[in-house]
Amino acid sequence: MHQRWRLEILEGEKSAIYPVLEWIFNNVDRLKERVYLARYLTRIEVPPEEVTPDIQRVQNGITDKMEEFKHIHSRIVESRSDFSRAEDIRADLKAMEEEKEQLQRKIDRVKRIAAGRGENINRNLEIAAKLRAEVERGEMLNVEKQTQRNALVHIEQRVHRLNRMKNELEKEKDNINPQSLIDKLKREIDTNSYIIEEKLAKDIEMMQKNIKSVNKILNLQNVTNNDIINFKKRIEALNNDIIQITTNRDKKDEEHEDKLSIYRHQSINIQRKKQAIAEKMQLAKRELDEMDIILGKFNFTSAGHGVIENLSAQNSRPKTAKPTTNNVNNLKTMAKDLNDRVSHKRDEVQKIKEEFEEFAHRHRAANEEYESKRSKYTIMKNELENEQHELEEDVKHLEAQNNKLIQEKTKAENELSDKEWLKESIDNPSRASEILQEINQKHSTTLSEIEQLRSKLTELSGKANGKEQIQMWKGLIAIFEKKIELTQKNSVEAPFGDSIY
Repeated sequence: MHQRWRLEILEGEKSAIYPVLEWIFNNVDRLKERVYLARYLTRIEVPPEEVTPDIQRVQNGITDKMEEFKHIHSRIVESRSDFSRAEDIRADLKAMEEEKEQLQRKIDRVKRIAAGRGENINRNLEIAAKLRAEVERGEMLNVEKQTQRNALVHIEQRVHRLNRMKNELEKEKDNINPQSLIDKLKREIDTNSYIIEEKLAKDIEMMQKNIKSVNKILNLQNVTNNDIINFKKRIEALNNDIIQITTNRDKKDEEHEDKLSIYRHQSINIQRKKQAIAEKMQLAKRELDEMDIILGKFNFTSAGHGVIENLSAQNSRPKTAKPTTNNVNNLKTMAKDLNDRVSHKRDEVQKIKEEFEEFAHRHRAANEEYESKRSKYTIMKNELENEQHELEEDVKHLEAQNNKLIQEKTKAENELSDKEWLKESIDNPSRASEILQEINQKHSTTLSEIEQLRSKLTELSGKANGKEQIQMWKGLIAIFEKKIELTQKNSVEAPFGDSIY
């Protein structure tokens, strides 16, 4: 490739010449400097065989001069750059001087104008300060006026609302029935108690189970397709088992159907209906609360004064969406729509309450019978638990007696084994004489040992360092003498074969 390029250069090909010319024309200044430096910094190669001491000395001098030339050239380049920077600074200073002169001329002109009007300048400044103060005071008064107007509108709204509530209460005063209110309150208490004690408890338990299941799934390893297939098979098998167990249970219920099965099914259906109605009531209450929150954000006037923000509602209720318009008519339309929606939701809640009351009234007899059966079942369950507890106590008492009898039996067996030798001696008189001879022989042996110990004690009594041994032997002699005395006493007073305890 290099040879080809050189050949094209020699032949004067445009494809080789034009790029070189373009590069030269784009870097003229830098190439001029390189040419200038190459003139003084190009080394002349001398063949080694022609090198003499004089030539070597000349080459060293040339090298030193080249280094000196490089140093001088770098200083010249730096001075040129400093000169260019100095020229820029000089131009900036000149421009700043011109601007200073222009500003000075403007200041002089303003001073001349002010000198001609020096009599009224202080008065004009005082008037301007008063004007500024009055403008600020006017703005403050406008703000206060708007605040007072808002407060007045808010008070008017409150008065209208209280008057409307008073009129409604006066209308309802004649139709108030304490018993109906008490019944209604009882029904609400029963409903809330059911929701809190049963429904919410079941929901919490279900959520906890779901959380445990999710945690269990998260703690599992990465699931593959084979694992999914195995899980599906297990699910199918479990579903089949559930279906079979349900079928068997239904068959058993059909075979052993009792009088309470009808009431049991009725109670299950009632529980399901109660849960459905409770869910509807919770949903309606939630929507009603949301509507109250939206309406509590803003209060609307009927006289067309505008929209007044209820600050107390901001503190007591969560934030809601900001209205997208400030037009009073649009806001009134929005308020009317919201009121209609709230009324509709209230009607739905009232309808659900009426349905619940009707349902409770219709199934009151079944509920009462169910409660009575449930109370009987609870009583029977408690009685059975008490009987079971008493039986467990009796079993524990009998087990304790059994253990005590076993211990007494073991003790009696041990005593019987101790007395067996007496029975053998009574049944076999020759054996008794042998035992007596053995006892006499042991007695004589013991006496001989005592005599030996006494002789040893006499020998050791003269030694000064044998006090401890003497005391020890004296103790042993006393023990053996006591044994002999007891043996003689038993042989004289007690008949043969009696044991000493």
